Amino acid sequence: MPGGEYYPLADFSPWWAVIAVALVLLAAAWYAFVIWFPRWKHRPRGAAAIPEPAPWQRQQRISEHYLAEIDRVERDYADGRVDVRAAHVRLAEIVRRYTLEARGIPTLPMTLQELRQARLPELAEVVQGLYPSEFGAEASGSVHGSAQAARRAVTSAWN
Repeated sequence: MPGGEYYPLADFSPWWAVIAVALVLLAAAWYAFVIWFPRWKHRPRGAAAIPEPAPWQRQQRISEHYLAEIDRVERDYADGRVDVRAAHVRLAEIVRRYTLEARGIPTLPMTLQELRQARLPELAEVVQGLYPSEFGAEASGSVHGSAQAARRAVTSAWN
């Protein structure tokens, strides 16, 4: 600059450079922690690391559970613990709960017409077969035959 004085460059302590680098490293470490920590936290270890069963294995377990429920209803009827009407009510509930668990369709509150509209003809057929014994003036019908129909619904390919 013409006619002016020159000032020397300011002399800074080397600690400022160390602090700046440390802050940059701290910020990078924070981002790495935020990104990777949730993955560590939710990664199963030990016995919890057993993988979920395949869909067909899950379906098989569900079917086995409800087939055992149907067998229990038949035994209870044979032992005289439930009458014809109660056995048919339980069978209808079992088949509807099975459909809920296996396919995710909430069929418990559905009427027979709603089952048909929901494109569940096999379930509607089973429920229709159970209706006379469930809601008729006289509870009649074969518990064994109704249990067989319920078994077919649980093991059929539409599930």
